[in-house]
Amino acid sequence: MDPAEYEERRRVVDTQYKADYGQIAFDIRKCLLDEEHKNYTPQEWWVDRVWKSKGVEYLGADKYIEKVYNKPKSKWLLCFGSAPKEYTWQPEGRYANTEMFLEKMMCAKKIYGDTLNVGFIEYGRGEKIKEAFDFNDRRMQEQSPICALIDGNLVYHTRQYNWDSEQMTAFIDEPHEGQTHTQSVPYPVNDITIKFEYWKREAVYDQFLLNPLMKYVGEEHPVIYDSFCKDFFGTHLGVKTAGRNIVLFIYLPIVLACLYALKLVMNLLCWIACPKKK
Repeated sequence: MDPAEYEERRRVVDTQYKADYGQIAFDIRKCLLDEEHKNYTPQEWWVDRVWKSKGVEYLGADKYIEKVYNKPKSKWLLCFGSAPKEYTWQPEGRYANTEMFLEKMMCAKKIYGDTLNVGFIEYGRGEKIKEAFDFNDRRMQEQSPICALIDGNLVYHTRQYNWDSEQMTAFIDEPHEGQTHTQSVPYPVNDITIKFEYWKREAVYDQFLLNPLMKYVGEEHPVIYDSFCKDFFGTHLGVKTAGRNIVLFIYLPIVLACLYALKLVMNLLCWIACPKKK
């Protein structure tokens, strides 16, 4: 193709893209296509951590509390992802998914500037932060990156996928339109409360009691399922919120009923076997 013709076609495509998705999405797209980070080596990614010099904050628990939790008016795009246990040289491609999301966050920071903060939180070292968030996507359990946007006092969650520039821009600019659910900005959990967070999450995926019960109610009593179960136990609420409701409305009554039945049995055995007072 003639270079002049190619440039003209590209100009037409770029003009149409900007008309459809806006200047910011176009700039992020151009950044993702043109920036030098496409050629970063494992040394630069995980030893030099070049993304920190590009405006991506590395957030541990203390920094998260200081810069995110204690500053409710700030706007943050947070990415949770896998990272090496030690920041040493890594085989190329081992953390490719995380690197891809870091590329997008570097570009978002470059284009949005001071109007947006971007932060990276590890699944391992940031476990107490991660478990405070109410994600509803199993990508987190598969160690794939997962993102959330904090604007004011709210965390906006959305469907997780490998964002392109227009999807990222739309979520950053209008999070309430693409969100699946929200929560208040959480404080990191501690060594005790993290156990409850695990329990709430695992309750949703219980194959022994919950799923057979929901299947039975859905098939035999669809009215109850549609009017009650979906609203209280659906993961559209967030996995942790649904898990909390499952614990309170299903597991807790079962445990209390079992304890009461055990008490009755013990009273009966005592009445039968214990010596009678004269």
